[in-house]
Amino acid sequence: MKRMLSVLAVLTALVLMVSIFALPAQAAVPATFAQEVLDAVNAERATAGLPALAAGNSALKSAAAERADAIGAMATPAHVPNDYTSVLANYGITYKTCGENFQWPESTAAAVVAAWMQDADFKANILNPDFTAAAVGATEGATAGNFATVMLFTEPAAPIGRVVRVFNFRAFFKTIGNALHSAWTWFLSFFGFARIWVTRV
Repeated sequence: MKRMLSVLAVLTALVLMVSIFALPAQAAVPATFAQEVLDAVNAERATAGLPALAAGNSALKSAAAERADAIGAMATPAHVPNDYTSVLANYGITYKTCGENFQWPESTAAAVVAAWMQDADFKANILNPDFTAAAVGATEGATAGNFATVMLFTEPAAPIGRVVRVFNFRAFFKTIGNALHSAWTWFLSFFGFARIWVTRV
């Protein structure tokens, strides 16, 4: 009986090992994938007569990567604005406006962008003239060759310390007052000189 149990235990272990090794390996995201998505998006913007989006900085790229991991982990991917705006805040990213596109699962950049162009909200982000920068994050999917892809768009906030020209009313009226005072002083001086001259004549 003990021998039978031992044999069953060994067989069970072998089955588990075979099952583990038989699982499809996660597909690594190609190094060029993010740039391909950005290029495809910029091609759509060019068709619409819009300027290209610049590649986001390291903070925006990190935020996009974190969002891709979160989307990839969802049983049913969903777009929740507060989720991505809080991630942007965590990375110290400031902006006037922002947006997020996601797609899961897809295997090519062209397929990702084509799907976005079929969605009204995602298309609006791609063709938003206010956005100037974007970053792409992608993570491996459970199915070989498919990735969870996220693109974050921003219109950066004005840099701190930017000089804003404001009309200075106080300085304006002070200048006018000084000019009037000078004119009045000149007039009195001229009138006094004229009076003396007339008196002498």
